[in-house]
Amino acid sequence: MPVVYMLPEKDRKSIIAFYKLTIIIRALNEVWEPDWSNWDEWKYYNRFYVEKGEDQRSSGFRYGTTDFASTRMHTGSRLCFKNIELAKYATEQFKELYREYLLIL
Repeated sequence: MPVVYMLPEKDRKSIIAFYKLTIIIRALNEVWEPDWSNWDEWKYYNRFYVEKGEDQRSSGFRYGTTDFASTRMHTGSRLCFKNIELAKYATEQFKELYREYLLIL
């Protein structure tokens, strides 16, 4: 695990969640890494929505869609998947990690 005690407390969960997601995604992708110079290779990534919850402080964090790209980048390489099935699986299994990474909680 990354050492985060010296970082602002509000950033610690996010950094740990990102680290966990990168390890999980690397395992799911096996040896595949995105090749951004290859226009024929699709890279898949998950997008989320935040909706107003029942009270002002809660968030309706939910999966939005799995998108794809060939050479444009909307997310970091470490969060890309080699196929749509793996991207959707990660969203279903690790939604809370995505939430901790993407939102200030």
